[in-house]
Amino acid sequence: MRSLRLAVFIIAFSVMSAELMRHSYIRWVENHTSVLDKYDPIDRQIKEASSLATLEKLYAEALERAKAENRVGPNQFDPDTSRLRQAIVEWEHRSNEVREVRYYWIVGLGCLLLALLLHWRRSPWISITLQIVGFSEMSWWLTPSFSNITSESGRVLDNKILFSGLSLLLILTFWRIGLLNPDERRSLN
Repeated sequence: MRSLRLAVFIIAFSVMSAELMRHSYIRWVENHTSVLDKYDPIDRQIKEASSLATLEKLYAEALERAKAENRVGPNQFDPDTSRLRQAIVEWEHRSNEVREVRYYWIVGLGCLLLALLLHWRRSPWISITLQIVGFSEMSWWLTPSFSNITSESGRVLDNKILFSGLSLLLILTFWRIGLLNPDERRSLN
């Protein structure tokens, strides 16, 4: 049991630390602009959009312009509406991703709380199993999943950074109170 606890701690702490560092880099250090941005107003507007409603409004305006200029039809392709449509699809995807991150992190937290209860009830093997499940759920849903940063993907990153940090705190807490600490003398058993 001692070796297993140490392994769980090392793996969970390593994964969560790496994720926190990667998300922090993508969010605050990586360059997300180009000198070409000023020459393409649609891309700039997409990057600066602060809500799905803003993108929808831009799409409606571009669609109206394309219709007025007869650029919309069965064999016609309008690049502005196409890019805005893609931005809307991506925004909706990122919104679902935020929901998934929050849901599965809470599921992982539930497993950890149940593990804590079972540890106090003197069921260390079930407790360590639930800890592995809980930290695995948290880790899986916090892994990086994107490279193109928009306002909505920034919100995904903010959630992943927050929950990665909270997960690290939970790992350290479980270590400190003895649930993952291999030193049996300090354990709650």
